[in-house]
Amino acid sequence: MKILCVGQIVVDVAIKSLDIDDFEKGRSTIDSFEVIGGGDCNNAAIDLTRLGEEARPFGVIGNDFLGDRLIELYHENGIDTSFIRRVSEPTTVSVLILGKSGDPTLTVIRSGAHEALMPGDVTEEMIRWADHVHMVSVLNLNKFDGEGTGRVFEIAHRLGKTTSMDLKALNPALANRMQLVEKALSNCDVFLPSHYEVEFLCGIRDPEKAAEFFAPFGLKVFGCKMGAHGVFLTDYHTSMYLPSLYEGTPVDVIGAGDAFSSTFACAWKRGYDLHDAGVLASAASAFVLDEVGCTTGMKDFDTVLRYAKERGAIK
Repeated sequence: MKILCVGQIVVDVAIKSLDIDDFEKGRSTIDSFEVIGGGDCNNAAIDLTRLGEEARPFGVIGNDFLGDRLIELYHENGIDTSFIRRVSEPTTVSVLILGKSGDPTLTVIRSGAHEALMPGDVTEEMIRWADHVHMVSVLNLNKFDGEGTGRVFEIAHRLGKTTSMDLKALNPALANRMQLVEKALSNCDVFLPSHYEVEFLCGIRDPEKAAEFFAPFGLKVFGCKMGAHGVFLTDYHTSMYLPSLYEGTPVDVIGAGDAFSSTFACAWKRGYDLHDAGVLASAASAFVLDEVGCTTGMKDFDTVLRYAKERGAIK
């Protein structure tokens, strides 16, 4: 299966501190230090490739040494980079200071090339190549949101492709949020935001009420990721809450939501039902939570399936 992933590509510098309180005072021992590919589009493309799909990322990176390193990383993972656009602006860098819970206690971002993603950058030729279009980073694609996201999904549906979408809600001052996603939602099959992203978008906290709110858009699947509390899923015929399959204290939570969305889309496209696709997505997220890095812990589809079966979550 060919999957086009569209969204942000950045370089992540992930620092795990042994004592985050001392770190904030200006002194600390570093437990680990990783310089890796990051951004939702990067994560989705690598996750889907490890699951056994042919995924191609589309995003914008700099024509600099960090951009070169990202291209090398994709080639090392067997990923075709021909759709990626390179510009004179520097590659965007995100520095993440991770506390003991695996949550980023401090995030510092140098914005750059990812801001250059423009409406019209995703061509009809790219969409024709794919069987499925997976749009991520929505609401954090400043020049692309609205017209750009809507156009991609409209073309995808016109060409008979399926679509999935995830959000990235970072700017509390962002206005007209629903207007920026309405056209894309009207051509979206699977919509899997996190609970705080749902509230950011439409002001609704309850997942079931949120599902009702989004029903008029004609989604095939709506899901609300709830972190350690699992996920709510509905196909508007059957609705369910599924628990998280992760046990213990996360090493790094960054990328777990991307792993869930990517794996759900993969399993759904392979014909798994709502329950089993949700369980497999939770299993993939569990692997990612146990490693520093957005995609470091991601496994192949058979390993994810075996993990779910061993825990009795899927037959």
